[in-house]
Amino acid sequence: HLCIEPVRNLLSGANVLVSGGGGTIGSELTRQVARLEPASITVFDASEYNLYSIDMELAGMLP
Repeated sequence: HLCIEPVRNLLSGANVLVSGGGGTIGSELTRQVARLEPASITVFDASEYNLYSIDMELAGMLP
């Protein structure tokens, strides 16, 4: 079980880059990071389609 508060303190308000963020593991990491309210998330991936997919998903998730 992961204690989330130290991670939240680190990422809340931070600018975050997720490399490989369109893949299976990377997209899940991106979703979890988004819940921690970073200032911004930059997602990098070789697949334009995967980037589009996670972008559309996050657009509905973030304010």
